[in-house]
Amino acid sequence: MIGIATPLSFLRSKNSQGIGDLEDLKQLIDWASRSNIDLIQILPISDTATESSPYSALSSIALHPIYLRLPQTTPFLDYLNQQDRVSYTSVYHEKMRLLSLLDLKPVDPDFLEKFPSLMEYAVYKSLKEKFHFHSHETFPYQGLDPESILEKNDETFSKRVDFHLRLQQHLFQKWKEIKLYAQEKKIQLMGDLPILVSRESHEVFFHPHLFDLDYEAGAPPDTFAPEGQNWGHPIYNWAAHEKEGYAFFLNRRDLLAEFFDYYRIDHVIGFFRFWKIPRNEKGTKGKFSVKDPKEYLPKAKKRLRALLEKSLEPSKPVKIQPIAEDLGTKPVGMEKLLEELHIPGMRVLRWEEDTDNYPVNSLSTISLHDTSLLASWFRQETGHSINEEERFTLLKVSLDVPSKFKVNLLQEYLALVPEFRFIYDEMEQINIPATVLPINWTIRMRPFLEEIEVNTDLATKIASLLESDL
Repeated sequence: MIGIATPLSFLRSKNSQGIGDLEDLKQLIDWASRSNIDLIQILPISDTATESSPYSALSSIALHPIYLRLPQTTPFLDYLNQQDRVSYTSVYHEKMRLLSLLDLKPVDPDFLEKFPSLMEYAVYKSLKEKFHFHSHETFPYQGLDPESILEKNDETFSKRVDFHLRLQQHLFQKWKEIKLYAQEKKIQLMGDLPILVSRESHEVFFHPHLFDLDYEAGAPPDTFAPEGQNWGHPIYNWAAHEKEGYAFFLNRRDLLAEFFDYYRIDHVIGFFRFWKIPRNEKGTKGKFSVKDPKEYLPKAKKRLRALLEKSLEPSKPVKIQPIAEDLGTKPVGMEKLLEELHIPGMRVLRWEEDTDNYPVNSLSTISLHDTSLLASWFRQETGHSINEEERFTLLKVSLDVPSKFKVNLLQEYLALVPEFRFIYDEMEQINIPATVLPINWTIRMRPFLEEIEVNTDLATKIASLLESDL
């Protein structure tokens, strides 16, 4: 199965409004279908408000309104659409201002019954707006449930809560339409289940018992980050999740099943153990939450089997398949357990060059959103710029592996055409790990989607790459 991966924000058409959106995704589905591509992997789509990282969500279940296409654009949004990078805060505030003016349908009680935690989100998002997105640790509503918070606020606040619920209902419908559209075009969609949620999320605010708030997750020191990484998100209180039947994770999986055929389990290592770091400390101050495989393997198996088998609605089977992002410092026994559970892992060409021995049940790729892309990596390894033949050959190698899923970033294919490339190879990287930079997660494709749709050079080269897989 040949796939492309991209953040939704990366897409750009002539009708975009400063950031990639759902209508752009439809155009990408059309192009993928004509190009004999089978699958599109989308990075997280949860509401992050003004945070550009899709892994810093205010909610693990609410969808981001920034990806809606407004019925009418504005000169300001048209201007933002011409920029090389997403002006994230500007796009967000302009879109939310205009979305607030729309006449959205009243919330169907069945919708809220199916996703009850959206009420928590709507109240929390309204509080965030009321207090200008300051930390919820400063809110005067600690320990209260949504109903109590509504009682303590005025009608204006209640109307804002209702607006956020209506907006989510609208978003859910639009995403369902995307899934149906992809099915008509015979394109599979893959979503993303981030392992963590932000400390500034409604889950942490309303359910702090599910987290160990004294610690944050990250990664131990390595060649990419000598001082380790602290992602700033709290680790879980696994005992509390087990007591609640892992409902927090099952709700998230069921949400993804509404819109996707597959989902990537981000940092699946977290189901085994975390690199836990005292709050606000560097990654070097961390340690593994558990070291003994005899302790973490049975627990990881229980957690992952719940995602595979357990349904919140017994009458409905689990209809979405996971793929594990199992990269990093791998716990002993993890790969064997994933194989036992028939969960595909990942293979990255630059780290595992024995391509003939990739397991069939795996997802292979040449680069990731957290790594340099092919051209930049090639220069780092060889000391010279990649030429056209070398670029094509390495992409071809990445598609000739035994893996069932062969998924490369959309950028890698666009770069087959010189005018679609970035001026400098280093500009291609989506996110630079262990950094907080204004360029992270703001990259946009250089050509418009309309341009790639009619480019015969790109079509010919992709057809040649895929010919042995048709």
